[in-house]
This record gives sequence, C-alpha cells and structure tokens, in this order.
Amino acid sequence: MNPSSAEYRRANRQPGYKHMPREEYLQRAVEFAKRGDEIAKKLTKDDVLAIRANVEGMTDRQRAESLGVSKSLIYQIRHYEKWGCVK
Repeated sequence: MNPSSAEYRRANRQPGYKHMPREEYLQRAVEFAKRGDEIAKKLTKDDVLAIRANVEGMTDRQRAESLGVSKSLIYQIRHYEKWGCVK
C-alpha cells in the first residue's frame, strides 16, 4: 500500500507548501497549481479533446450551448489558451 503524500512528507521530514518560505513557494508555485479536471466545474478532459477534434463540425456557439459554457471558452480551448495541459 502506498503512503499518502502527507505521510511521506512526515516520514521524510519534508514540509508541505504551507510551511515553506514564501520566496521558495513563489519559485515552485507551478508544482502546486491545480490543472484541468482538478478545477473544472463543467468540462472534462474528454470534452476538451472533443472540442479540439470537432468531428461533428459544430460552431463554437453550438458547442458552447450543448456544454453549457461560453463560446469564448470554446475558442480559448481550441487555441490552447485554456486547458493547455490537455494534448
């Protein structure tokens, strides 16, 4: 059984990000940032891949209405401005 990350830190005396100096946290902030499905409220990774593939030939407006998001979000996803971590 794998120990949780908290147990691992305790066993190896590694502080979590809440206990590290601010300067170090700011340098390593990308490691702690949530991405993709961790913060998504309406979309999943599969939705993003379908938006980019656009097999159905839907417009941004049609796709946005079907998923319940804005058409600007669909545009940003297609141009890798949002959900860039999903390839």
